[in-house]
Amino acid sequence: MNYQELTSFLRETNTSPYIIERHRLPVNYMLNNVANTEDILFCFVCGPIYGSDWSLGLSAVVITPTKVVFAGTTSDFNNAISERTLDVEKVESISLHKGFLCDDLRIITAGQTIKCNYVGNKVPNCCDAIFARVKAAVDKAKQMKTSEKTNNAVSVADELKKFKELLDMGIITQEEFDAKKKHLLGL
Repeated sequence: MNYQELTSFLRETNTSPYIIERHRLPVNYMLNNVANTEDILFCFVCGPIYGSDWSLGLSAVVITPTKVVFAGTTSDFNNAISERTLDVEKVESISLHKGFLCDDLRIITAGQTIKCNYVGNKVPNCCDAIFARVKAAVDKAKQMKTSEKTNNAVSVADELKKFKELLDMGIITQEEFDAKKKHLLGL
């Protein structure tokens, strides 16, 4: 994914070219540090982000199959970028708060509420679209992780079945079967 592909992805939610350009540093950071290593399910740009004990300035948020990545200018608004990462499984809920001056999107975990300000920048229906896409991306990421765990469980069961058949045929001993069973079950 390159800068133009990512910006066209951002334009799908009515993010203006001016806003994208203002967020060039965090967007480029995401391209160089996230897009090259993981699939991007969704991304958006926003104003400041506040965690329970941290904050970022102009920011970009990326949702991948495994994590939510927040990257933004540091608090003093210099050209330095800081990153925070959240395991997607820790996301308990996502909510949208409509304000007079700006809308914000909140990502809630057991330990904190992460508040992304100026989402959609008052473009009609933009914040609603971003909220729906963020929620869908997080749900998809969680579903992908659940599916992956299920596939792993099935393959462990298949492996155990194969080793049981080898035991029943007398090809391996009970001790070898028990050792393999412990290894497969992680005991």
